[in-house]
Amino acid sequence: MTLPMDTSLMIPAYLEQRFLCYESPLQIIAGFKWKLAVYPYGDTGANRTALSLYLQFAEASGVPPVRSLFVKHKLRIMDQISSNHVERTDVNWFIALGDNWGYSNFVSLENLRNASKGFLLDDVLTVEAEIVFISKVECVP
Repeated sequence: MTLPMDTSLMIPAYLEQRFLCYESPLQIIAGFKWKLAVYPYGDTGANRTALSLYLQFAEASGVPPVRSLFVKHKLRIMDQISSNHVERTDVNWFIALGDNWGYSNFVSLENLRNASKGFLLDDVLTVEAEIVFISKVECVP
């Protein structure tokens, strides 16, 4: 089942920001709330050499705690000049609220700041996520 999550997150004045993590607004997909987490200078696994990007299972109203979600998702950094986006597709189990999957080293800071790559246009970074498939699994105690 393909679901309509094609979220675009624009971060203005990217090079001037000093935040550790930037989170997108919540998106409701198939009754579940999702968000993106962007670490502009990387999380602890990136050692300040790469942007880190994650999809987070944020909240599920009325969802029993014994439910797991099998999700295929795409995360991408947009090349705003020539459409040579950096995109990664993955398949993961999201078991608990707050679970996140993504990449500590999604794109190097060197590539991100290289003007010819087109990732920062007028100092704006655009990140996208797409949930391609969700399968709900309920465990019976």
